[in-house]
Amino acid sequence: MKTKILTVLLLVVVALSMIPFSTVNAATATISLDSKSVKPEEEFTVDMKVSGSFSANSIEETIKFDNTKLEVVKITNGDVARNFAMASFDNPELSTASAITTKDIANELGLITATFACNQPFAYSNGTIITVTFKAKLGVSGNQTLSLTSVVDGKTNVVTSKSGSIDVKVPVIDVTGVKLNTNKLDMKAGETKTLTATVEPSNATNKTVKWETSDSSVATVSNGTVKALKEGNVTITATVGGKSTSCTVTVVCAHKDVTEHPAKEATCIEKGNTAYTVCNTCGKIIAGENKEIPVRDHTYGNLIAEVPAVHTKDELKNGTAAHYKCSVCNKVFNKDKKEVKAEDLIIKAEHNYSDFEITDETHSAKCACGKVVKNEPHKGGTAYCNEKAICEVCKAHYGELNPDSHKGGEATCIAKAVCELCKKEYGEINSENHKNIELQGDVEATTEKEGYTGDVYCKDCKKIVEKGEVIAKLEKEPVKEENVDPNKPKTADNSHIVLWIGLSLVSIAGVVFIIRHNAKKGMNN
Repeated sequence: MKTKILTVLLLVVVALSMIPFSTVNAATATISLDSKSVKPEEEFTVDMKVSGSFSANSIEETIKFDNTKLEVVKITNGDVARNFAMASFDNPELSTASAITTKDIANELGLITATFACNQPFAYSNGTIITVTFKAKLGVSGNQTLSLTSVVDGKTNVVTSKSGSIDVKVPVIDVTGVKLNTNKLDMKAGETKTLTATVEPSNATNKTVKWETSDSSVATVSNGTVKALKEGNVTITATVGGKSTSCTVTVVCAHKDVTEHPAKEATCIEKGNTAYTVCNTCGKIIAGENKEIPVRDHTYGNLIAEVPAVHTKDELKNGTAAHYKCSVCNKVFNKDKKEVKAEDLIIKAEHNYSDFEITDETHSAKCACGKVVKNEPHKGGTAYCNEKAICEVCKAHYGELNPDSHKGGEATCIAKAVCELCKKEYGEINSENHKNIELQGDVEATTEKEGYTGDVYCKDCKKIVEKGEVIAKLEKEPVKEENVDPNKPKTADNSHIVLWIGLSLVSIAGVVFIIRHNAKKGMNN
């Protein structure tokens, strides 16, 4: 009985072993990718790992990556793939196909595929399926995703797939310096030139250049391109990572917009100038000289003859004195070429009345031309405090006195003016009119001390009217030496004068002695 039971169980086991099945313990299996932190252009490996175990006729693992940022260097089999290969080698009936994507195709497509196919279930357990060697390309930074998908016996939910990531961290390399292709530029307004900045070291993390100009009205800068605007000096500064360098730019005007100013002759009313050309952009004179020509004298022309006044029985017409007239400003001048008003040149034609009959208010008379005036009111003149107005025609006094109108006199610093008619003071004191002044404190300058011109002092109001000025010391005259000939006596040497006087006296005494001696001798004879 026991033998039969064992036989049945053995048959069941054999039968079950022959039945194809896809998965064993699938819920416990996980295929995952490593996550790593790397540097640009650094090679690194990523493992595709199996955690747990499962059995399957076929599996397909696919890694998707960005082939513009990551590059596959090498793909190698892990222990799981090698076990499958050994099992296939030992038992050729176990495997029908196995394949791994080459690195060239992987880089072209951005895909890596590892495929294993069996004609019967194969047990996969803890281990590495494949190892991929990557390299982050130059300039890449940040997180790069490695996306993993698993297909087991045509199904995607048999095992858990965990994708990985590559965090490319660019090391910070500080800037040690920055240089420009030139540190001096000479430019014309309107011109553009380009500055090139070189950052040191060449692999510095931050190579962003900040450009600045010290005066944007003279020159601007954008990405190293300098544009000159107007004449002046400006400094262009390039800054990278806290390091700076500069270029001095000198801008001169191109003088493209100019205005020519022709020469202009001076007249009696306007100054002239020489010819010159000025630049409208910078305001400088670029040709000639703006030299002012002073106002010149009037253009008098010929003397205009006098036109006498007409005074006849039938006509009374004013005349005009001889004069000059400027042809430029039209001003008039008398015979002495002194400017006068037009009315000053009028020679009035007036009646010459005589034989006046005068009353207090009127006068009557007859002119030589025959014209007669009768009872004409007096006119003109000024009434004063003690004198009536005098008619400008008949010269008679008329009208009333004006007690508030005084005549003559002169106000001084201490007294009002005194009317020459009524002898009374009137008006105000003139504090600027000093009549009794003297010079005080004047001292002559010498070679030893300064002098003083003296103060002008008013003895009436007791004030200094005008302060004096200091006179500088006199310069000493140099001593002049004459008769430098050692054989000649110096004219200023007193010892020689005394000697000459002594010799003269001796000579005179000798002459007197001889005369007396001869006189005595004659008497004795």
